[in-house]
Amino acid sequence: MKAKSLKSLLNLVASRNCGVECTGVTGSEKAYIISKIYDKIKNPVCIIAPTQKKAQQFMEDLQFFIKKTAPIIFFPPYNILPFKNLSYHNETAAARINALYSLIANESPPIVITSSNALLQKIIPKQKLCDFVELVMAGEDTDRNLLIEKLISGGYEHSVIVEEPGDFSVRGGIVDIFSPCYLNPVRIEFFGDTVDSLRFFSAVNQRKLKSIDEAVILPAKEVIIQKNNLKKLITRIREHATDLKIPFPKIREMLDHMEKENDFSAIESMISLIYDTPDTFFNYLPDDTFFTFIDP
Repeated sequence: MKAKSLKSLLNLVASRNCGVECTGVTGSEKAYIISKIYDKIKNPVCIIAPTQKKAQQFMEDLQFFIKKTAPIIFFPPYNILPFKNLSYHNETAAARINALYSLIANESPPIVITSSNALLQKIIPKQKLCDFVELVMAGEDTDRNLLIEKLISGGYEHSVIVEEPGDFSVRGGIVDIFSPCYLNPVRIEFFGDTVDSLRFFSAVNQRKLKSIDEAVILPAKEVIIQKNNLKKLITRIREHATDLKIPFPKIREMLDHMEKENDFSAIESMISLIYDTPDTFFNYLPDDTFFTFIDP
Protein backbone atom coordinates (compact mmCIF):
# COMPACT_ATOMS: atom_id res chain seq x y z
CA MET A 1 0.00 0.00 0.00
CA LYS A 2 1.40 3.37 -1.01
CA ALA A 3 0.82 6.70 0.73
CA LYS A 4 0.56 9.55 -1.76
CA SER A 5 0.45 12.37 0.78
CA LEU A 6 1.59 13.16 4.30
CA LYS A 7 -2.00 12.80 5.52
CA SER A 8 -2.37 9.33 4.03
CA LEU A 9 1.03 8.37 5.46
CA LEU A 10 -0.05 9.45 8.95
CA ASN A 11 -3.28 7.48 8.64
CA LEU A 12 -1.34 4.42 7.50
CA VAL A 13 1.07 4.71 10.43
CA ALA A 14 -1.77 5.26 12.90
CA SER A 15 -3.37 1.97 11.88
CA ARG A 16 -0.24 0.13 13.12
CA ASN A 17 -1.13 -3.04 11.20
CA CYS A 18 1.99 -3.21 9.05
CA GLY A 19 5.49 -1.88 8.63
CA VAL A 20 5.84 1.32 6.64
CA GLU A 21 8.78 2.20 4.41
CA CYS A 22 9.11 5.90 3.65
CA THR A 23 11.45 6.82 0.78
CA GLY A 24 12.37 10.00 -1.02
CA VAL A 25 13.25 12.02 2.08
CA THR A 26 16.90 12.82 2.71
CA GLY A 27 17.20 15.86 4.97
CA SER A 28 15.48 17.54 7.89
CA GLU A 29 12.08 16.63 6.45
CA LYS A 30 12.56 13.26 8.20
CA ALA A 31 12.31 15.04 11.55
CA TYR A 32 9.24 16.95 10.34
CA ILE A 33 7.48 13.71 9.43
CA ILE A 34 8.35 12.15 12.79
CA SER A 35 6.98 15.21 14.60
CA LYS A 36 3.68 14.80 12.74
CA ILE A 37 3.59 11.06 13.46
CA TYR A 38 4.13 11.76 17.16
CA ASP A 39 1.27 14.28 17.18
CA LYS A 40 -0.96 11.79 15.38
CA ILE A 41 -0.44 8.56 17.34
CA LYS A 42 0.10 10.00 20.84
CA ASN A 43 2.46 7.12 21.68
CA PRO A 44 6.12 6.91 22.64
CA VAL A 45 8.38 7.04 19.58
CA CYS A 46 11.88 5.57 19.36
CA ILE A 47 14.11 6.72 16.50
CA ILE A 48 17.09 4.49 15.73
CA ALA A 49 19.89 6.03 13.67
CA PRO A 50 22.87 4.12 12.20
CA THR A 51 25.47 6.22 14.08
CA GLN A 52 25.67 8.51 17.08
CA LYS A 53 26.51 11.47 14.84
CA LYS A 54 23.37 10.98 12.75
CA ALA A 55 21.29 10.51 15.90
CA GLN A 56 22.52 13.83 17.29
CA GLN A 57 21.83 15.58 13.97
CA PHE A 58 18.33 14.15 13.88
CA MET A 59 17.69 15.36 17.43
CA GLU A 60 18.71 18.91 16.47
CA ASP A 61 16.33 18.82 13.51
CA LEU A 62 13.52 17.39 15.61
CA GLN A 63 13.86 20.06 18.28
CA PHE A 64 13.00 22.64 15.62
CA PHE A 65 9.72 20.96 14.63
CA ILE A 66 8.46 19.35 17.82
CA LYS A 67 6.41 21.07 20.51
CA LYS A 68 8.50 22.21 23.46
CA THR A 69 6.28 20.26 25.87
CA ALA A 70 7.20 16.93 24.26
CA PRO A 71 10.00 15.13 26.19
CA ILE A 72 12.93 14.34 23.88
CA ILE A 73 15.40 11.80 25.27
CA PHE A 74 18.79 11.08 23.73
CA PHE A 75 20.50 7.81 24.68
CA PRO A 76 24.17 7.77 23.60
CA PRO A 77 26.32 4.66 23.17
CA TYR A 78 29.68 4.04 24.78
CA ASN A 79 32.66 2.44 23.08
CA ILE A 80 34.66 0.32 25.49
CA LEU A 81 35.64 -3.34 25.51
CA PRO A 82 35.80 -5.76 28.46
CA PHE A 83 39.00 -5.60 30.53
CA LYS A 84 40.21 -2.45 28.79
CA ASN A 85 41.41 0.16 31.27
CA LEU A 86 39.29 2.90 29.74
CA SER A 87 36.07 4.40 31.03
CA TYR A 88 33.77 6.56 28.98
CA HIS A 89 33.56 10.20 30.00
CA ASN A 90 31.47 11.19 33.02
CA GLU A 91 29.22 13.29 30.80
CA THR A 92 28.38 10.26 28.67
CA ALA A 93 27.69 8.18 31.77
CA ALA A 94 25.46 10.95 33.14
CA ALA A 95 23.57 11.30 29.86
CA ARG A 96 22.88 7.55 29.72
CA ILE A 97 21.70 7.30 33.33
CA ASN A 98 19.57 10.42 32.97
CA ALA A 99 17.98 9.04 29.80
CA LEU A 100 17.13 5.74 31.47
CA TYR A 101 15.66 7.47 34.51
CA SER A 102 13.64 9.82 32.29
CA LEU A 103 12.07 6.81 30.59
CA ILE A 104 10.99 5.56 34.02
CA ALA A 105 9.83 8.89 35.46
CA ASN A 106 8.23 10.64 32.46
CA GLU A 107 4.46 10.63 32.47
CA SER A 108 4.14 12.02 28.93
CA PRO A 109 4.94 9.75 25.95
CA PRO A 110 8.62 10.44 25.15
CA ILE A 111 10.48 10.72 21.87
CA VAL A 112 13.65 8.63 22.23
CA ILE A 113 16.60 9.04 19.88
CA THR A 114 19.46 6.54 19.90
CA SER A 115 21.84 4.65 17.64
CA SER A 116 21.97 1.01 16.60
CA ASN A 117 25.13 0.21 18.57
CA ALA A 118 23.61 1.66 21.76
CA LEU A 119 20.76 -0.86 21.44
CA LEU A 120 23.19 -3.79 21.28
CA GLN A 121 24.73 -3.12 24.69
CA LYS A 122 23.65 -4.65 27.98
CA ILE A 123 22.64 -2.05 30.59
CA ILE A 124 21.75 -1.72 34.25
CA PRO A 125 18.56 -3.63 35.16
CA LYS A 126 15.59 -1.30 35.43
CA GLN A 127 14.77 -2.46 38.96
CA LYS A 128 18.35 -1.84 40.16
CA LEU A 129 18.13 1.75 38.94
CA CYS A 130 14.74 2.26 40.61
CA ASP A 131 16.04 0.82 43.88
CA PHE A 132 19.01 3.20 43.93
CA VAL A 133 17.12 6.45 43.31
CA GLU A 134 17.20 8.63 46.42
CA LEU A 135 14.89 11.60 47.05
CA VAL A 136 16.44 14.09 49.47
CA MET A 137 14.01 16.65 50.87
CA ALA A 138 14.59 19.80 52.90
CA GLY A 139 13.35 19.40 56.48
CA GLU A 140 13.45 15.59 56.34
CA ASP A 141 15.86 13.28 58.17
CA THR A 142 18.55 11.59 56.07
CA ASP A 143 21.43 9.50 57.37
CA ARG A 144 24.45 11.37 56.00
CA ASN A 145 26.86 8.43 56.34
CA LEU A 146 24.48 6.04 54.58
CA LEU A 147 24.00 8.60 51.81
CA ILE A 148 27.78 8.87 51.30
CA GLU A 149 28.10 5.07 51.27
CA LYS A 150 25.36 4.90 48.67
CA LEU A 151 27.09 7.48 46.49
CA ILE A 152 30.30 5.42 46.50
CA SER A 153 28.39 2.24 45.60
CA GLY A 154 26.78 4.13 42.71
CA GLY A 155 30.09 5.10 41.13
CA TYR A 156 30.51 8.64 42.46
CA GLU A 157 34.06 9.90 42.92
CA HIS A 158 35.07 11.69 46.10
CA SER A 159 36.72 14.98 45.19
CA VAL A 160 37.78 18.20 46.89
CA ILE A 161 35.62 20.34 44.59
CA VAL A 162 32.59 19.12 42.65
CA GLU A 163 33.15 19.98 38.99
CA GLU A 164 31.45 17.39 36.79
CA PRO A 165 28.65 14.79 36.92
CA GLY A 166 29.52 11.92 39.24
CA ASP A 167 31.57 14.03 41.69
CA PHE A 168 30.76 14.48 45.36
CA SER A 169 32.52 16.17 48.26
CA VAL A 170 32.05 16.30 52.02
CA ARG A 171 32.95 19.18 54.31
CA GLY A 172 31.56 18.74 57.80
CA GLY A 173 27.78 18.96 57.56
CA ILE A 174 27.85 19.96 53.89
CA VAL A 175 27.61 17.37 51.11
CA ASP A 176 27.95 18.48 47.47
CA ILE A 177 26.62 16.07 44.82
CA PHE A 178 26.57 16.37 41.04
CA SER A 179 23.66 14.07 40.18
CA PRO A 180 23.32 13.08 36.49
CA CYS A 181 19.76 14.40 36.29
CA TYR A 182 20.77 18.04 36.83
CA LEU A 183 22.79 20.61 34.90
CA ASN A 184 24.29 21.90 38.16
CA PRO A 185 25.47 20.24 41.38
CA VAL A 186 23.40 20.23 44.57
CA ARG A 187 24.60 21.39 48.00
CA ILE A 188 23.00 19.64 50.96
CA GLU A 189 23.46 21.24 54.39
CA PHE A 190 22.80 18.97 57.36
CA PHE A 191 21.86 19.94 60.88
CA GLY A 192 22.46 16.67 62.68
CA ASP A 193 20.54 14.11 60.63
CA THR A 194 18.12 16.69 59.25
CA VAL A 195 18.50 18.24 55.80
CA ASP A 196 18.57 21.92 56.73
CA SER A 197 18.71 23.28 53.16
CA LEU A 198 19.14 22.30 49.52
CA ARG A 199 20.39 24.49 46.72
CA PHE A 200 21.91 24.39 43.26
CA PHE A 201 25.32 25.99 42.87
CA SER A 202 27.68 26.73 40.02
CA ALA A 203 30.42 24.17 39.39
CA VAL A 204 32.51 27.00 37.93
CA ASN A 205 32.58 29.52 40.77
CA GLN A 206 30.85 27.48 43.53
CA ARG A 207 28.26 30.23 44.06
CA LYS A 208 24.63 29.62 44.94
CA LEU A 209 22.16 29.58 42.03
CA LYS A 210 18.83 28.88 43.74
CA SER A 211 17.26 27.07 46.67
CA ILE A 212 15.20 23.93 46.09
CA ASP A 213 12.87 21.80 48.20
CA GLU A 214 14.05 18.39 47.03
CA ALA A 215 16.73 16.69 44.94
CA VAL A 216 16.84 13.36 43.09
CA ILE A 217 20.08 11.41 43.43
CA LEU A 218 20.79 8.93 40.65
CA PRO A 219 23.76 6.56 40.33
CA ALA A 220 26.72 8.13 38.54
CA LYS A 221 27.31 5.00 36.48
CA GLU A 222 25.38 1.96 35.30
CA VAL A 223 27.24 -0.16 37.82
CA ILE A 224 26.08 -0.28 41.43
CA ILE A 225 28.47 -2.21 43.66
CA GLN A 226 27.68 -2.75 47.33
CA LYS A 227 30.41 -3.76 49.73
CA ASN A 228 28.75 -7.03 50.64
CA ASN A 229 28.77 -8.08 46.96
CA LEU A 230 32.32 -7.00 46.15
CA LYS A 231 34.06 -10.31 46.94
CA LYS A 232 31.55 -12.25 44.87
CA LEU A 233 32.08 -9.87 41.96
CA ILE A 234 35.87 -10.08 42.17
CA THR A 235 35.72 -13.88 42.12
CA ARG A 236 33.48 -13.82 39.07
CA ILE A 237 35.75 -11.38 37.21
CA ARG A 238 38.86 -13.40 38.07
CA GLU A 239 37.31 -16.61 36.72
CA HIS A 240 36.11 -14.96 33.53
CA ALA A 241 39.43 -13.20 32.93
CA THR A 242 41.24 -16.52 33.37
CA ASP A 243 38.95 -18.15 30.79
CA LEU A 244 39.87 -15.33 28.37
CA LYS A 245 43.59 -16.00 29.06
CA ILE A 246 44.23 -12.43 30.21
CA PRO A 247 47.71 -12.16 31.80
CA PHE A 248 47.56 -12.75 35.55
CA PRO A 249 49.54 -9.58 36.50
CA LYS A 250 46.98 -7.47 34.66
CA ILE A 251 44.08 -9.24 36.38
CA ARG A 252 45.71 -8.83 39.80
CA GLU A 253 46.40 -5.14 39.22
CA MET A 254 42.81 -4.45 38.23
CA LEU A 255 41.31 -6.43 41.10
CA ASP A 256 43.63 -4.78 43.64
CA HIS A 257 42.41 -1.39 42.48
CA MET A 258 38.83 -2.52 42.91
CA GLU A 259 39.28 -4.16 46.31
CA LYS A 260 41.73 -1.82 48.05
CA GLU A 261 41.33 1.55 46.36
CA ASN A 262 37.68 1.49 45.26
CA ASP A 263 38.86 2.24 41.72
CA PHE A 264 36.21 1.00 39.31
CA SER A 265 37.57 2.43 36.05
CA ALA A 266 36.09 0.73 33.00
CA ILE A 267 33.78 -1.36 35.20
CA GLU A 268 30.94 -0.44 32.82
CA SER A 269 32.41 -2.81 30.27
CA MET A 270 31.70 -5.76 32.59
CA ILE A 271 27.99 -5.25 33.21
CA SER A 272 27.24 -8.84 32.19
CA LEU A 273 29.50 -10.03 35.01
CA ILE A 274 28.09 -7.67 37.62
CA TYR A 275 24.39 -8.33 37.10
CA ASP A 276 23.01 -11.85 36.84
CA THR A 277 20.37 -10.69 34.35
CA PRO A 278 21.30 -7.33 32.80
CA ASP A 279 18.66 -5.50 30.80
CA THR A 280 18.66 -4.06 27.30
CA PHE A 281 17.35 -0.67 26.27
CA PHE A 282 14.09 -2.31 25.18
CA ASN A 283 13.31 -3.18 28.80
CA TYR A 284 12.97 0.55 29.51
CA LEU A 285 10.72 1.36 26.56
CA PRO A 286 6.91 1.22 26.94
CA ASP A 287 5.14 -1.66 25.21
CA ASP A 288 3.29 0.70 22.85
CA THR A 289 6.48 2.33 21.52
CA PHE A 290 6.52 3.14 17.80
CA PHE A 291 9.93 2.34 16.28
CA THR A 292 11.43 4.25 13.37
CA PHE A 293 14.70 3.37 11.62
CA ILE A 294 16.67 6.15 9.95
CA ASP A 295 18.63 4.85 6.93
CA PRO A 296 18.24 1.18 7.96
